[in-house]
Amino acid sequence: MKSKLIPSLLAGALLIGLAGTATAGTTSTTFNAGVTINQACEVAGTPVDFGSIGILADAANGVPGADNLQVTSTLSLNCTDTVPITVSVAGVSHYNVGFTAGTNGIYGMVNSTDSTSLLKYRVTQDSAGTIPWGDVTDNAALAMTATVGTSTVPMYFSILGSDNSSAPFNNPVKVGSYSDTATVTVAW
Repeated sequence: MKSKLIPSLLAGALLIGLAGTATAGTTSTTFNAGVTINQACEVAGTPVDFGSIGILADAANGVPGADNLQVTSTLSLNCTDTVPITVSVAGVSHYNVGFTAGTNGIYGMVNSTDSTSLLKYRVTQDSAGTIPWGDVTDNAALAMTATVGTSTVPMYFSILGSDNSSAPFNNPVKVGSYSDTATVTVAW
């Protein structure tokens, strides 16, 4: 009898072990996932450095030296799709890109050791320096064709001796380091 009892006990134990690993049921649910992409543009520019010069020329007043210094900065725009373009030039959607006078309220760099000494600079849309770059609130802002993704445009910065020959700008310009912080604004 012992020989029949052991296999029966083993079979019963195996059935109890299997019953402990069986699932009692399942359940599931669904949920939504989403994100909102806001209408936006990011703008960045490369720093502007005119380097070092000696005497700033003023040919009109007979002052020799370095005149018409020019450097180029690159402005980058990165805009999302479906930005609602409200600016239209000749039926083509545009961003208005404006350059606002710096911390001094004028296009003038301030001497780091003498805040009364200013050096005027120009910002233009063309290398010839004939198309000024103004604020988005005036007619001198750049009307840039609206695109999705990254776009670049050059900005031309110039220092002219003739611009610095009358107050509040003075020629000869005082020795020292000059700087300014200006703002680029994108309107759409």
